[in-house]
Amino acid sequence: MTTYLVVDKLTMPPGLYGINVTRGDLEELRLKGVLRVGEFFLMIMFPVVWFFWKLFLPRVGTATAEFTKIPMLPIRGNEEPWLKEAIIIPGELFKGHYELFNKKVFDGVFPGPAQLEEILPSNKLAELIILGYDGYIRSFPSSPRNINGLCIQDRLSGELIPIHNYSLRKWDLLGVLIRQCFGWLGATEITLLDKSKRDMSAQAEVKKLTARAIKFGANAEITHSFDIKETWGVPQWEPERVRRSVEMLSDFPHIHQKALQQLELRRSGTFTFKETIDLSFGVSLEFLAAFQGVLKGGYQREFSVSIVFG
Repeated sequence: MTTYLVVDKLTMPPGLYGINVTRGDLEELRLKGVLRVGEFFLMIMFPVVWFFWKLFLPRVGTATAEFTKIPMLPIRGNEEPWLKEAIIIPGELFKGHYELFNKKVFDGVFPGPAQLEEILPSNKLAELIILGYDGYIRSFPSSPRNINGLCIQDRLSGELIPIHNYSLRKWDLLGVLIRQCFGWLGATEITLLDKSKRDMSAQAEVKKLTARAIKFGANAEITHSFDIKETWGVPQWEPERVRRSVEMLSDFPHIHQKALQQLELRRSGTFTFKETIDLSFGVSLEFLAAFQGVLKGGYQREFSVSIVFG
């Protein structure tokens, strides 16, 4: 998993970093064949790259844990802007040195080593990409300006969303999108009402996540109303304005399907159905519990949906 950290200013030059990285470490990675950097894989088996790194890296590491900057050859292709703006720390090269949680490079976002371990676990493919604020603005121009701290990149919009209120921010973005799409597809009213009822298994899961949130100092009981109600006086029919946006409703399968049907053929009348929505939006519940906290009522919700087309 890739996590972003937006800080005021970088405390080290941009680049690829590890802890006490040696030729031996890269030899292990060379045998694997690749080193993941964002959505890219540095092909390190090529002799020219291997020779390049051997010139700059020591044979053995130092006794104390220190950051090592790894020389990077240019990555060809559609490279992401942040590759030249960011400090990139792959979990494979961090080597589990969670005692470094209070280093300046992390800008004080980790209260203890446990939180850093969640971001860069030693047993999973993970990386931390640290961006200064100016670099963040250049790399993610469509994202909100008032962003700092730990973030996740939304897979649909591409913008960075702070972890501490990920579910609520994502819901707000989708709520705006629902209103925009159906507002231009001839709707005069849309209502989503949270009708969730927790069974015993759901209660047990919430209890486990709550304990985890308390352990990490996160909010153990986030209260929020997820109901949506919007009315339009006169139906508007301009489907071309939202044809591409409708595809971003895929987190809501039935709502998405209804929008696609309306795009194909304009209908009128009232349509009611149920929609089950996972408010974690694809992010691990354990991860969210550690940094965001736990939604009161759980993450798996059932909504009754009513859409009136004029």
